[in-house]
Amino acid sequence: MKHTKGKWEASISRGVWIVESVNNNNECSPICTMDDFDGEAVDKANANLIASAPATLIALNEINDLELDGGFSNYETALRDWAKKVGRIAREAIAKAEGK
Repeated sequence: MKHTKGKWEASISRGVWIVESVNNNNECSPICTMDDFDGEAVDKANANLIASAPATLIALNEINDLELDGGFSNYETALRDWAKKVGRIAREAIAKAEGK
C-alpha cells in the first residue's frame, strides 16, 4: 500500500481546514480540504485525525514488530516491559490524532 509521503499536517486558512503532506524540503502537497462541514471544532478534530494517518500506520507497524526483550530474568517482567512500550507508542499516536 502506498500513500503520499511526508509528515501530514492540518491547518486552517480562510475557514477551510487543509491537510497537507510536508516533505523534507518543506514543500507541501494537499491531501484534502474540509469546508465548515460540522462546525469548526469538529472540522479541526477531523483534520487532525486525517493528518495523523501516516503516524498511526507507523505506530501500528512498530507495535506489530515489537518483540519481547529476552534480557529479562523472567517472562512476566519481559511482558510488562513490552506492554509499557506498546502503551507509549499508542499514547503518542493518540496524541497526534487528537492534535496535541
